Amino acid sequence: MALLLFAADVAQACTSLVYRDQAGRVYFGRTLELAMELPYRVTVIPAGLNYTSRTSPQAMGAAWTTRYRMLAVTVPDTGPDDLKIVEGFNEAGLTFSLLAFASASGPRDSATRTRAALAAIDLGAFTLGQFATVAEVKAALSAQPVLLTPLAAVGGAASPFHFALHDRAGGSIVVEFVNGQQ
Repeated sequence: MALLLFAADVAQACTSLVYRDQAGRVYFGRTLELAMELPYRVTVIPAGLNYTSRTSPQAMGAAWTTRYRMLAVTVPDTGPDDLKIVEGFNEAGLTFSLLAFASASGPRDSATRTRAALAAIDLGAFTLGQFATVAEVKAALSAQPVLLTPLAAVGGAASPFHFALHDRAGGSIVVEFVNGQQ
Protein backbone atom coordinates (compact mmCIF):
# COMPACT_ATOMS: atom_id res chain seq x y z
CA MET A 1 0.00 0.00 0.00
CA ALA A 2 1.21 3.49 -0.80
CA LEU A 3 -0.09 6.86 0.32
CA LEU A 4 1.37 9.82 -1.50
CA LEU A 5 0.74 13.45 -0.61
CA PHE A 6 0.97 15.64 -3.70
CA ALA A 7 -0.11 19.17 -2.88
CA ALA A 8 -0.89 21.03 0.31
CA ASP A 9 -1.00 24.65 1.39
CA VAL A 10 -0.45 25.08 5.13
CA ALA A 11 -2.35 28.40 5.31
CA GLN A 12 -5.53 26.95 3.81
CA ALA A 13 -4.90 23.22 4.39
CA CYS A 14 -6.22 22.00 1.01
CA THR A 15 -4.71 18.60 0.30
CA SER A 16 -4.68 16.16 -2.63
CA LEU A 17 -3.51 12.58 -2.39
CA VAL A 18 -3.19 9.33 -4.32
CA TYR A 19 -3.60 5.90 -2.76
CA ARG A 20 -2.90 2.46 -4.26
CA ASP A 21 -4.43 -0.60 -2.65
CA GLN A 22 -2.76 -4.03 -2.52
CA ALA A 23 -4.33 -4.96 -5.87
CA GLY A 24 -2.75 -1.89 -7.50
CA ARG A 25 -6.02 0.03 -7.93
CA VAL A 26 -5.63 3.80 -7.74
CA TYR A 27 -7.82 6.05 -5.55
CA PHE A 28 -7.74 9.81 -5.24
CA GLY A 29 -8.80 12.07 -2.41
CA ARG A 30 -8.74 15.72 -1.52
CA THR A 31 -9.91 18.27 0.99
CA LEU A 32 -11.41 21.66 0.18
CA GLU A 33 -10.87 24.04 3.04
CA LEU A 34 -11.14 27.49 1.55
CA ALA A 35 -11.70 30.36 3.95
CA MET A 36 -15.01 31.31 2.28
CA GLU A 37 -18.26 29.67 1.32
CA LEU A 38 -18.87 29.58 -2.44
CA PRO A 39 -22.03 28.67 -4.42
CA TYR A 40 -20.90 25.19 -5.50
CA ARG A 41 -22.82 23.28 -8.18
CA VAL A 42 -22.50 19.75 -9.49
CA THR A 43 -22.32 20.03 -13.28
CA VAL A 44 -22.32 17.52 -16.13
CA ILE A 45 -20.31 18.89 -19.06
CA PRO A 46 -20.74 17.14 -22.42
CA ALA A 47 -18.14 16.31 -25.04
CA GLY A 48 -18.29 18.67 -28.02
CA LEU A 49 -18.73 21.85 -25.95
CA ASN A 50 -16.83 24.91 -27.23
CA TYR A 51 -14.86 26.95 -24.69
CA THR A 52 -12.98 30.25 -24.91
CA SER A 53 -10.84 31.33 -21.97
CA ARG A 54 -11.01 35.04 -21.21
CA THR A 55 -7.77 36.43 -19.85
CA SER A 56 -8.53 40.15 -20.33
CA PRO A 57 -10.82 42.31 -22.48
CA GLN A 58 -7.92 43.12 -24.86
CA ALA A 59 -6.33 39.68 -25.15
CA MET A 60 -7.29 36.73 -27.29
CA GLY A 61 -8.19 33.77 -25.11
CA ALA A 62 -7.35 30.16 -25.86
CA ALA A 63 -10.22 28.21 -27.45
CA TRP A 64 -10.92 24.47 -27.49
CA THR A 65 -13.69 21.92 -27.90
CA THR A 66 -14.17 19.25 -25.25
CA ARG A 67 -13.37 15.69 -26.36
CA TYR A 68 -14.41 14.05 -23.08
CA ARG A 69 -17.53 14.24 -20.91
CA MET A 70 -16.94 15.59 -17.42
CA LEU A 71 -18.60 15.55 -14.03
CA ALA A 72 -17.48 18.49 -11.93
CA VAL A 73 -18.06 20.65 -8.91
CA THR A 74 -18.21 24.16 -10.35
CA VAL A 75 -18.50 27.75 -9.12
CA PRO A 76 -19.90 30.64 -11.16
CA ASP A 77 -17.34 33.43 -11.63
CA THR A 78 -18.59 36.43 -13.62
CA GLY A 79 -22.19 35.18 -13.95
CA PRO A 80 -24.42 32.15 -13.56
CA ASP A 81 -23.31 30.63 -16.87
CA ASP A 82 -19.57 31.25 -16.35
CA LEU A 83 -18.83 28.04 -14.43
CA LYS A 84 -15.28 27.28 -13.29
CA ILE A 85 -14.26 23.74 -12.32
CA VAL A 86 -13.10 23.33 -8.72
CA GLU A 87 -13.06 19.53 -8.71
CA GLY A 88 -13.92 16.98 -11.37
CA PHE A 89 -13.10 14.03 -13.53
CA ASN A 90 -13.58 13.01 -17.15
CA GLU A 91 -14.70 9.77 -18.76
CA ALA A 92 -11.07 8.78 -19.44
CA GLY A 93 -10.24 8.79 -15.71
CA LEU A 94 -8.35 12.10 -15.47
CA THR A 95 -9.13 14.06 -12.28
CA PHE A 96 -8.66 17.76 -11.51
CA SER A 97 -8.51 19.51 -8.12
CA LEU A 98 -8.21 23.25 -7.46
CA LEU A 99 -6.31 23.78 -4.19
CA ALA A 100 -5.66 26.98 -2.24
CA PHE A 101 -2.19 28.44 -2.82
CA ALA A 102 -2.09 31.96 -1.37
CA SER A 103 1.45 32.65 -2.62
CA ALA A 104 0.63 31.99 -6.30
CA SER A 105 2.39 34.49 -8.55
CA GLY A 106 2.44 33.87 -12.25
CA PRO A 107 2.16 35.72 -15.54
CA ARG A 108 -0.65 38.28 -15.50
CA ASP A 109 -0.02 40.42 -18.58
CA SER A 110 -0.98 38.92 -21.91
CA ALA A 111 0.04 41.92 -24.03
CA THR A 112 3.41 40.39 -24.93
CA ARG A 113 2.04 36.95 -25.76
CA THR A 114 2.05 35.77 -29.36
CA ARG A 115 -0.35 32.87 -28.69
CA ALA A 116 -3.82 32.85 -27.26
CA ALA A 117 -3.54 32.60 -23.49
CA LEU A 118 -5.46 30.43 -21.06
CA ALA A 119 -6.72 31.87 -17.76
CA ALA A 120 -5.48 29.66 -14.91
CA ILE A 121 -9.03 29.34 -13.58
CA ASP A 122 -9.96 27.56 -16.83
CA LEU A 123 -7.37 24.80 -16.35
CA GLY A 124 -10.08 22.38 -15.16
CA ALA A 125 -12.19 22.68 -18.30
CA PHE A 126 -9.07 22.81 -20.52
CA THR A 127 -7.45 19.68 -19.09
CA LEU A 128 -10.48 17.51 -18.35
CA GLY A 129 -12.13 18.38 -21.64
CA GLN A 130 -9.19 17.43 -23.83
CA PHE A 131 -6.83 14.97 -22.17
CA ALA A 132 -6.85 11.42 -20.79
CA THR A 133 -3.47 11.34 -19.01
CA VAL A 134 -1.21 13.53 -16.93
CA ALA A 135 1.52 13.13 -19.60
CA GLU A 136 -0.81 14.67 -22.21
CA VAL A 137 -1.60 17.57 -19.85
CA LYS A 138 2.10 18.19 -19.15
CA ALA A 139 2.92 18.24 -22.88
CA ALA A 140 0.04 20.62 -23.66
CA LEU A 141 0.90 23.02 -20.84
CA SER A 142 4.54 23.21 -21.95
CA ALA A 143 3.30 25.00 -25.09
CA GLN A 144 0.21 26.83 -23.76
CA PRO A 145 0.64 30.25 -22.09
CA VAL A 146 -1.34 30.36 -18.84
CA LEU A 147 -2.10 33.62 -17.01
CA LEU A 148 -3.32 34.39 -13.51
CA THR A 149 -6.43 36.54 -13.86
CA PRO A 150 -8.64 38.36 -11.34
CA LEU A 151 -11.61 36.25 -10.18
CA ALA A 152 -14.93 37.76 -9.14
CA ALA A 153 -15.74 34.70 -6.98
CA VAL A 154 -12.77 35.41 -4.66
CA GLY A 155 -13.03 39.20 -4.47
CA GLY A 156 -10.85 39.97 -7.48
CA ALA A 157 -7.80 38.00 -6.31
CA ALA A 158 -5.61 36.70 -9.16
CA SER A 159 -6.11 32.90 -9.04
CA PRO A 160 -4.72 32.12 -5.55
CA PHE A 161 -4.63 28.41 -6.37
CA HIS A 162 -2.54 25.51 -7.58
CA PHE A 163 -3.98 22.57 -9.44
CA ALA A 164 -3.51 18.81 -8.92
CA LEU A 165 -4.28 16.29 -11.66
CA HIS A 166 -4.22 12.50 -11.43
CA ASP A 167 -4.91 9.88 -14.11
CA ARG A 168 -6.31 6.38 -14.10
CA ALA A 169 -2.82 4.81 -14.05
CA GLY A 170 -1.77 6.85 -11.00
CA GLY A 171 0.18 9.55 -12.85
CA SER A 172 0.09 12.89 -11.04
CA ILE A 173 1.10 16.48 -11.60
CA VAL A 174 0.71 19.71 -9.65
CA VAL A 175 0.53 22.90 -11.72
CA GLU A 176 1.44 26.03 -9.79
CA PHE A 177 2.73 29.50 -10.42
CA VAL A 178 5.65 30.87 -8.39
CA ASN A 179 7.86 33.91 -8.94
CA GLY A 180 6.00 34.81 -12.13
CA GLN A 181 6.46 31.42 -13.79
CA GLN A 182 4.59 28.11 -14.18
